[in-house]
Amino acid sequence: MFIKAFNIAEISKFNQEQRIAYEESVKYYRDLKNVIDKSYEDGQIRR
Repeated sequence: MFIKAFNIAEISKFNQEQRIAYEESVKYYRDLKNVIDKSYEDGQIRR
């Protein structure tokens, strides 16, 4: 819990440009993770 709060505090220090870059990075990661997870579910990739 402490680490999560620390990470939130660090992100809150970002300027607008850094925050936009961070949000784009998170969106890219989540999109990629969803594609991979869906491929596993559909049986296209074996674990």
